[in-house]
Amino acid sequence: MNIAFVINNYPPKVGGLEQHVSALSAQLQKLGHQVTILTLSDKPGLSLEDGIKVYRLKEYLTVDGILGFPSPAGLAKLAQVLKAEKIDVISTHTRFFSLSWFGVALGRLLGVPVVHTEHGSGFVVSEKALIRQASRLVDRSLGAITLRAASKVLGVSQPSCDFVKKLSGVEAEVFYNVSPLPPLAPEQVEFQRKKLVFLARVVEVKGWRAFLETVAQLRAQDPEIHAVVLGAGADLEKAKAYAAELGITEALDFKGFVDHRTVARELAGATLVNPTVAAEGFQTTIIDAFVSQAAIVTYDVSSARVLAESGVRVQILEQQGVDQLVAAVRKELAQEPVAYPLEDLEKWGWASQGKTYEQILTQVSA
Repeated sequence: MNIAFVINNYPPKVGGLEQHVSALSAQLQKLGHQVTILTLSDKPGLSLEDGIKVYRLKEYLTVDGILGFPSPAGLAKLAQVLKAEKIDVISTHTRFFSLSWFGVALGRLLGVPVVHTEHGSGFVVSEKALIRQASRLVDRSLGAITLRAASKVLGVSQPSCDFVKKLSGVEAEVFYNVSPLPPLAPEQVEFQRKKLVFLARVVEVKGWRAFLETVAQLRAQDPEIHAVVLGAGADLEKAKAYAAELGITEALDFKGFVDHRTVARELAGATLVNPTVAAEGFQTTIIDAFVSQAAIVTYDVSSARVLAESGVRVQILEQQGVDQLVAAVRKELAQEPVAYPLEDLEKWGWASQGKTYEQILTQVSA
Protein backbone atom coordinates (compact mmCIF):
# COMPACT_ATOMS: atom_id res chain seq x y z
CA MET A 1 0.00 0.00 0.00
CA ASN A 2 0.89 3.66 -0.42
CA ILE A 3 0.21 5.17 3.00
CA ALA A 4 0.17 8.89 3.83
CA PHE A 5 0.43 10.21 7.37
CA VAL A 6 -1.16 13.66 7.39
CA ILE A 7 -0.12 15.16 10.72
CA ASN A 8 0.69 18.52 12.28
CA ASN A 9 3.77 17.37 14.19
CA TYR A 10 6.61 15.04 13.21
CA PRO A 11 10.28 14.75 14.26
CA PRO A 12 12.40 16.74 14.86
CA LYS A 13 9.42 18.04 16.83
CA VAL A 14 9.16 16.06 20.04
CA GLY A 15 6.28 14.45 21.90
CA GLY A 16 4.34 11.24 22.33
CA LEU A 17 2.35 11.60 19.12
CA GLU A 18 5.49 12.32 17.10
CA GLN A 19 7.12 9.22 18.58
CA HIS A 20 4.03 7.11 17.81
CA VAL A 21 3.89 8.16 14.15
CA SER A 22 7.64 7.90 13.63
CA ALA A 23 7.80 4.36 15.03
CA LEU A 24 4.64 3.20 13.26
CA SER A 25 5.64 4.61 9.87
CA ALA A 26 9.08 3.00 10.13
CA GLN A 27 7.51 -0.36 10.95
CA LEU A 28 5.07 -0.13 8.03
CA GLN A 29 7.99 0.57 5.73
CA LYS A 30 9.78 -2.53 7.08
CA LEU A 31 6.64 -4.50 6.20
CA GLY A 32 7.06 -3.43 2.57
CA HIS A 33 4.71 -0.47 2.26
CA GLN A 34 5.49 2.93 0.76
CA VAL A 35 5.11 5.64 3.40
CA THR A 36 4.75 9.39 2.86
CA ILE A 37 4.65 11.97 5.65
CA LEU A 38 2.88 15.31 5.16
CA THR A 39 3.41 17.66 8.07
CA LEU A 40 3.88 21.29 9.14
CA SER A 41 7.16 23.01 9.92
CA ASP A 42 8.82 26.41 10.09
CA LYS A 43 11.32 24.96 7.59
CA PRO A 44 9.27 23.72 4.58
CA GLY A 45 10.69 21.33 2.00
CA LEU A 46 10.93 17.72 0.84
CA SER A 47 13.38 15.22 2.27
CA LEU A 48 13.99 11.47 2.21
CA GLU A 49 14.45 10.24 5.77
CA ASP A 50 15.34 6.55 6.23
CA GLY A 51 13.54 5.79 2.99
CA ILE A 52 10.39 7.75 3.90
CA LYS A 53 9.36 10.83 1.90
CA VAL A 54 8.68 13.75 4.24
CA TYR A 55 6.88 16.80 2.85
CA ARG A 56 7.02 19.74 5.27
CA LEU A 57 4.56 22.55 4.56
CA LYS A 58 5.01 26.04 5.98
CA GLU A 59 3.32 26.38 9.36
CA TYR A 60 1.37 29.52 10.26
CA LEU A 61 -0.59 30.89 13.23
CA THR A 62 0.89 28.55 15.81
CA VAL A 63 -1.27 28.41 18.96
CA ASP A 64 0.43 27.74 22.31
CA GLY A 65 3.44 26.24 20.51
CA ILE A 66 1.44 23.15 19.51
CA LEU A 67 -1.38 23.83 17.05
CA GLY A 68 -0.45 25.34 13.66
CA PHE A 69 -2.13 25.80 10.30
CA PRO A 70 -1.11 25.52 6.63
CA SER A 71 -1.65 28.33 4.15
CA PRO A 72 -4.16 27.98 1.26
CA ALA A 73 -1.15 27.25 -0.96
CA GLY A 74 -0.06 24.59 1.53
CA LEU A 75 -3.48 22.96 1.36
CA ALA A 76 -3.29 22.91 -2.43
CA LYS A 77 0.16 21.31 -2.16
CA LEU A 78 -1.24 18.72 0.26
CA ALA A 79 -3.95 17.72 -2.21
CA GLN A 80 -1.44 17.68 -5.08
CA VAL A 81 0.92 15.33 -3.23
CA LEU A 82 -1.87 12.94 -2.22
CA LYS A 83 -2.84 12.67 -5.90
CA ALA A 84 0.71 12.44 -7.25
CA GLU A 85 1.79 9.76 -4.76
CA LYS A 86 -1.34 7.70 -5.59
CA ILE A 87 -2.11 7.25 -1.91
CA ASP A 88 -4.23 4.21 -0.98
CA VAL A 89 -5.03 5.20 2.60
CA ILE A 90 -4.54 8.29 4.80
CA SER A 91 -3.63 8.18 8.48
CA THR A 92 -4.53 11.17 10.71
CA HIS A 93 -3.95 11.64 14.43
CA THR A 94 -5.78 13.59 17.17
CA ARG A 95 -9.04 15.42 16.46
CA PHE A 96 -7.98 18.99 17.33
CA PHE A 97 -5.08 19.26 14.85
CA SER A 98 -5.73 21.19 11.64
CA LEU A 99 -4.17 18.56 9.36
CA SER A 100 -6.54 15.97 10.83
CA TRP A 101 -9.47 18.11 9.67
CA PHE A 102 -7.95 18.69 6.23
CA GLY A 103 -6.68 15.12 5.90
CA VAL A 104 -10.14 13.68 6.46
CA ALA A 105 -11.75 16.29 4.18
CA LEU A 106 -9.28 15.62 1.36
CA GLY A 107 -9.73 11.87 1.81
CA ARG A 108 -13.46 12.33 1.25
CA LEU A 109 -12.84 14.60 -1.74
CA LEU A 110 -10.32 12.25 -3.38
CA GLY A 111 -12.10 9.02 -2.49
CA VAL A 112 -9.23 7.83 -0.26
CA PRO A 113 -10.13 6.06 3.02
CA VAL A 114 -8.91 7.72 6.22
CA VAL A 115 -7.98 5.96 9.46
CA HIS A 116 -7.99 8.44 12.34
CA THR A 117 -6.25 7.65 15.64
CA GLU A 118 -7.33 9.54 18.76
CA HIS A 119 -4.53 10.03 21.28
CA GLY A 120 -6.39 12.04 23.92
CA SER A 121 -8.82 10.85 26.56
CA GLY A 122 -10.45 14.21 27.34
CA PHE A 123 -10.47 17.89 26.59
CA VAL A 124 -7.14 19.73 26.51
CA VAL A 125 -5.71 20.55 29.95
CA SER A 126 -4.07 23.98 30.09
CA GLU A 127 -3.28 26.66 32.65
CA LYS A 128 -4.72 29.18 30.20
CA ALA A 129 -8.51 29.56 30.38
CA LEU A 130 -8.66 30.83 26.77
CA ILE A 131 -6.89 27.70 25.50
CA ARG A 132 -9.21 25.42 27.50
CA GLN A 133 -12.34 27.16 26.21
CA ALA A 134 -11.15 27.42 22.61
CA SER A 135 -10.06 23.77 22.51
CA ARG A 136 -13.48 22.62 23.74
CA LEU A 137 -15.17 24.69 21.07
CA VAL A 138 -12.91 23.18 18.40
CA ASP A 139 -13.44 19.65 19.76
CA ARG A 140 -17.22 19.99 19.67
CA SER A 141 -17.22 21.35 16.13
CA LEU A 142 -14.35 20.49 13.78
CA GLY A 143 -13.08 17.71 16.05
CA ALA A 144 -16.42 15.91 16.19
CA ILE A 145 -16.94 16.36 12.43
CA THR A 146 -13.48 14.87 11.77
CA LEU A 147 -14.25 11.81 13.90
CA ARG A 148 -17.58 11.25 12.16
CA ALA A 149 -16.13 11.72 8.67
CA ALA A 150 -13.19 9.33 9.06
CA SER A 151 -13.52 5.87 7.50
CA LYS A 152 -12.40 4.25 10.76
CA VAL A 153 -11.47 5.63 14.17
CA LEU A 154 -8.94 4.10 16.55
CA GLY A 155 -8.23 5.11 20.14
CA VAL A 156 -4.92 4.50 21.91
CA SER A 157 -6.77 3.32 25.02
CA GLN A 158 -10.28 2.49 26.19
CA PRO A 159 -10.63 5.96 27.77
CA SER A 160 -9.70 7.43 24.37
CA CYS A 161 -12.41 5.34 22.73
CA ASP A 162 -14.90 6.41 25.41
CA PHE A 163 -14.01 10.05 24.76
CA VAL A 164 -14.53 9.59 21.00
CA LYS A 165 -17.97 8.09 21.69
CA LYS A 166 -18.90 10.94 24.03
CA LEU A 167 -17.70 13.64 21.64
CA SER A 168 -18.95 12.28 18.32
CA GLY A 169 -21.07 9.18 18.86
CA VAL A 170 -18.52 7.13 16.88
CA GLU A 171 -17.46 3.67 18.07
CA ALA A 172 -13.68 3.54 18.07
CA GLU A 173 -11.43 0.48 18.23
CA VAL A 174 -8.59 0.24 20.76
CA PHE A 175 -5.12 0.40 19.22
CA TYR A 176 -2.62 0.62 22.06
CA ASN A 177 0.39 2.87 22.02
CA VAL A 178 3.57 0.83 22.53
CA SER A 179 7.24 1.46 23.18
CA PRO A 180 10.01 2.04 20.61
CA LEU A 181 12.63 0.94 23.16
CA PRO A 182 14.29 -2.50 22.97
CA PRO A 183 13.00 -4.76 25.76
CA LEU A 184 15.52 -5.54 28.50
CA ALA A 185 15.87 -9.22 29.44
CA PRO A 186 15.90 -10.05 33.20
CA GLU A 187 19.55 -11.17 33.09
CA GLN A 188 20.51 -7.75 31.68
CA VAL A 189 18.98 -5.76 34.54
CA GLU A 190 21.08 -3.88 37.05
CA PHE A 191 18.56 -2.49 39.53
CA GLN A 192 19.02 1.12 40.61
CA ARG A 193 15.62 1.87 42.10
CA LYS A 194 16.83 4.94 44.04
CA LYS A 195 17.40 6.65 40.71
CA LEU A 196 14.17 8.54 40.00
CA VAL A 197 13.36 9.39 36.38
CA PHE A 198 11.09 12.08 34.93
CA LEU A 199 10.39 11.37 31.25
CA ALA A 200 8.18 13.97 29.54
CA ARG A 201 8.07 17.45 28.10
CA VAL A 202 9.02 19.92 30.83
CA VAL A 203 5.70 21.75 31.02
CA GLU A 204 3.35 22.26 33.96
CA VAL A 205 0.74 19.64 33.01
CA LYS A 206 3.41 16.92 32.95
CA GLY A 207 4.16 17.50 36.63
CA TRP A 208 7.82 18.56 36.73
CA ARG A 209 7.25 20.68 39.85
CA ALA A 210 5.73 17.78 41.81
CA PHE A 211 8.60 15.56 40.65
CA LEU A 212 11.26 17.96 41.93
CA GLU A 213 9.50 18.38 45.27
CA THR A 214 9.24 14.59 45.58
CA VAL A 215 12.99 14.24 44.95
CA ALA A 216 13.71 16.94 47.53
CA GLN A 217 11.62 15.28 50.25
CA LEU A 218 13.01 11.80 49.63
CA ARG A 219 16.62 12.99 49.43
CA ALA A 220 16.29 14.86 52.73
CA GLN A 221 15.84 11.44 54.37
CA ASP A 222 18.02 9.34 52.07
CA PRO A 223 21.14 10.90 50.48
CA GLU A 224 21.36 7.98 48.02
CA ILE A 225 18.29 9.26 46.20
CA HIS A 226 19.19 10.92 42.90
CA ALA A 227 17.23 11.84 39.81
CA VAL A 228 17.31 12.60 36.11
CA VAL A 229 14.98 14.69 33.97
CA LEU A 230 14.66 13.48 30.37
CA GLY A 231 12.91 16.02 28.21
CA ALA A 232 12.87 19.60 27.01
CA GLY A 233 10.06 22.10 27.10
CA ALA A 234 8.92 25.64 27.79
CA ASP A 235 9.56 25.32 31.53
CA LEU A 236 13.04 23.78 31.41
CA GLU A 237 14.89 26.84 32.70
CA LYS A 238 12.19 27.45 35.30
CA ALA A 239 12.59 23.85 36.48
CA LYS A 240 16.36 24.22 36.77
CA ALA A 241 15.91 27.37 38.86
CA TYR A 242 13.39 25.61 41.11
CA ALA A 243 15.76 22.66 41.60
CA ALA A 244 18.42 25.13 42.79
CA GLU A 245 15.88 26.72 45.12
CA LEU A 246 15.08 23.29 46.58
CA GLY A 247 18.79 22.57 47.03
CA ILE A 248 18.82 19.39 44.94
CA THR A 249 20.91 20.51 41.95
CA GLU A 250 23.80 18.19 42.85
CA ALA A 251 21.42 15.20 42.96
CA LEU A 252 19.66 16.02 39.70
CA ASP A 253 20.70 15.77 36.05
CA PHE A 254 18.73 17.72 33.44
CA LYS A 255 19.54 16.01 30.15
CA GLY A 256 17.08 17.84 27.89
CA PHE A 257 15.72 16.09 24.82
CA VAL A 258 17.48 12.76 24.30
CA ASP A 259 17.32 9.87 21.84
CA HIS A 260 15.76 6.46 22.46
CA ARG A 261 19.10 4.87 23.27
CA THR A 262 19.64 7.35 26.11
CA VAL A 263 16.09 6.91 27.39
CA ALA A 264 16.57 3.13 27.50
CA ARG A 265 19.87 3.48 29.35
CA GLU A 266 18.53 5.94 31.92
CA LEU A 267 15.32 3.98 32.59
CA ALA A 268 16.97 0.55 32.90
CA GLY A 269 16.23 -0.79 36.38
CA ALA A 270 15.42 2.69 37.73
CA THR A 271 12.12 4.13 39.06
CA LEU A 272 9.86 6.18 36.81
CA VAL A 273 7.90 8.87 38.66
CA ASN A 274 5.02 10.13 36.51
CA PRO A 275 2.96 12.99 38.03
CA THR A 276 1.15 14.07 34.85
CA VAL A 277 -2.21 15.84 35.07
CA ALA A 278 -2.62 16.00 31.27
CA ALA A 279 -5.50 14.19 29.57
CA GLU A 280 -3.30 11.29 28.50
CA GLY A 281 -4.74 8.82 26.01
CA PHE A 282 -2.26 5.99 26.55
CA GLN A 283 0.98 7.35 27.92
CA THR A 284 3.89 5.56 26.28
CA THR A 285 6.23 6.65 29.05
CA ILE A 286 4.70 3.98 31.29
CA ILE A 287 5.32 1.31 28.65
CA ASP A 288 8.88 2.58 28.11
CA ALA A 289 9.50 2.03 31.82
CA PHE A 290 8.00 -1.45 31.78
CA VAL A 291 10.08 -2.73 28.84
CA SER A 292 13.16 -1.25 30.58
CA GLN A 293 12.40 -3.23 33.78
CA ALA A 294 11.93 0.05 35.70
CA ALA A 295 9.64 0.43 38.69
CA ILE A 296 6.61 2.65 38.05
CA VAL A 297 5.07 5.25 40.37
CA THR A 298 2.34 7.24 38.65
CA TYR A 299 -0.83 9.23 38.82
CA ASP A 300 -3.82 7.34 37.46
CA VAL A 301 -3.32 6.93 33.69
CA SER A 302 -4.80 4.27 31.43
CA SER A 303 -1.51 2.66 30.38
CA ALA A 304 -0.61 2.06 34.02
CA ARG A 305 -4.01 0.50 34.71
CA VAL A 306 -3.66 -1.84 31.72
CA LEU A 307 -0.26 -3.04 32.97
CA ALA A 308 -1.57 -3.46 36.53
CA GLU A 309 -4.51 -5.53 35.26
CA SER A 310 -2.04 -7.83 33.49
CA GLY A 311 -0.16 -8.47 36.75
CA VAL A 312 2.62 -5.86 36.58
CA ARG A 313 3.48 -4.18 39.89
CA VAL A 314 2.60 -0.52 39.41
CA GLN A 315 2.15 2.07 42.15
CA ILE A 316 -0.93 4.01 40.98
CA LEU A 317 -1.90 6.94 43.19
CA GLU A 318 -5.56 7.29 44.11
CA GLN A 319 -4.97 10.93 45.07
CA GLN A 320 -2.62 13.41 43.45
CA GLY A 321 -0.02 15.25 45.52
CA VAL A 322 3.63 15.34 46.51
CA ASP A 323 3.03 13.61 49.85
CA GLN A 324 1.29 10.79 48.01
CA LEU A 325 4.14 10.51 45.49
CA VAL A 326 6.71 10.37 48.29
CA ALA A 327 4.77 7.64 50.09
CA ALA A 328 4.37 5.61 46.88
CA VAL A 329 8.09 5.81 46.05
CA ARG A 330 8.96 4.73 49.59
CA LYS A 331 6.55 1.79 49.26
CA GLU A 332 8.19 0.72 46.01
CA LEU A 333 11.71 1.03 47.39
CA ALA A 334 10.77 -1.07 50.43
CA GLN A 335 9.97 -4.05 48.19
CA GLU A 336 12.26 -6.42 46.33
CA PRO A 337 12.67 -5.43 42.65
CA VAL A 338 10.75 -7.50 40.12
CA ALA A 339 12.01 -8.34 36.62
CA TYR A 340 9.59 -9.59 33.96
CA PRO A 341 10.13 -12.26 31.24
CA LEU A 342 11.28 -11.00 27.87
CA GLU A 343 8.20 -12.42 26.11
CA ASP A 344 5.94 -10.26 28.29
CA LEU A 345 7.86 -7.15 27.27
CA GLU A 346 7.93 -7.96 23.54
CA LYS A 347 4.13 -7.76 23.36
CA TRP A 348 4.49 -4.02 23.89
CA GLY A 349 6.75 -3.34 20.89
CA TRP A 350 6.12 -1.95 17.41
CA ALA A 351 6.97 -5.18 15.59
CA SER A 352 3.69 -6.57 16.92
CA GLN A 353 1.59 -3.39 16.68
CA GLY A 354 2.82 -2.58 13.17
CA LYS A 355 1.30 -5.81 11.86
CA THR A 356 -1.97 -5.04 13.64
CA TYR A 357 -2.11 -1.59 12.02
CA GLU A 358 -1.29 -3.12 8.64
CA GLN A 359 -4.33 -5.41 8.98
CA ILE A 360 -6.54 -2.43 9.85
CA LEU A 361 -5.37 -0.45 6.81
CA THR A 362 -5.84 -3.48 4.55
CA GLN A 363 -9.45 -3.90 5.69
CA VAL A 364 -10.26 -0.20 5.25
CA SER A 365 -8.68 0.10 1.80
CA ALA A 366 -10.14 -3.14 0.43
